[in-house]
Amino acid sequence: MTRENIKKNKMPQGFSLIELMVVIAIIAIVLGVAIPNLSTMVNNSRLDMGINELTTSLSAVRLEALKRRRAVSICGRGTSKSSWATNNVDVGWDIFDQINGAGTLLRTIKISGDSLSFVSSVGMCLNFDSLGGIGGSENIQLCQKDNKVGKRITISGPGQVSIGDIVCP
Repeated sequence: MTRENIKKNKMPQGFSLIELMVVIAIIAIVLGVAIPNLSTMVNNSRLDMGINELTTSLSAVRLEALKRRRAVSICGRGTSKSSWATNNVDVGWDIFDQINGAGTLLRTIKISGDSLSFVSSVGMCLNFDSLGGIGGSENIQLCQKDNKVGKRITISGPGQVSIGDIVCP
C-alpha cells in the first residue's frame, strides 16, 4: 500500500458540530434535572444538622442536670431577656448551671443558622430539674426560612426528646 492509499482510507478525526450539539443538549437536560434536587438535598442536610445539634444539646443538658443533681438550663444565645422565638437562636444557644440562664455558663453551642428559623413554646430558657425532667411538655420547631419543610422537637415532662416532621407556616 502506498502512502496516498493510506491517507484516502483514513477516517476523519474529531467530532462533527451535530455530535457536539447533541452531547451539550444531553448535559443540559441532566443538569436541569439534577440541580433542583441538589439544592433540596443541601437544605434538608442543613435542617438535619440543626435538629441533630439541638437534640444533642438537649440530651447533654438533661444529663448535666442528672449528674450535678441540680437544675440546668438551655437558653437561646443572648436570650436572658427574650425568647427562642425572636430568632436569636439562629446563632446557637447557651447552657447554664442554674434555671433561667442564671449561674455559670457551662457551654455555648454555635450553629450556622442563616437558613433556619426556630419557633418555640419555650419562654426564655428551657429548665431541666435535678431529676432530668422539665415539668411539662414543650415543643421547639425548626423550619427552613425559604421552604415549608421543618421538624418539631417535643420534650416530654420526664425530659425525653422526640422528633417529627411538620409543615412550617
